[in-house]
Amino acid sequence: MAIERITVSIDKEFAEELRRIAKNKGKSLSKLIRDSLQEWLIDRERKEAGMAVLKLIEEKGKLVSDEALKEIEAERRASDRDWA
Repeated sequence: MAIERITVSIDKEFAEELRRIAKNKGKSLSKLIRDSLQEWLIDRERKEAGMAVLKLIEEKGKLVSDEALKEIEAERRASDRDWA
């Protein structure tokens, strides 16, 4: 796998916290950030897939109760806030 260097500017305190976490985990700072970003991307893909399922359920609303549809809509709004 080819590695590309990317420069990111962050607050000094945040960088110090990341270095502390990396040290405690026995990882380099670069590896900690790389792993964390990969986990975030995987989680994002799972959420998007889940929202697609919720949308399908909503479109086929006759398969679920009105209460379940309300919960689906609340979950969609919460997910939209997470991505904003």
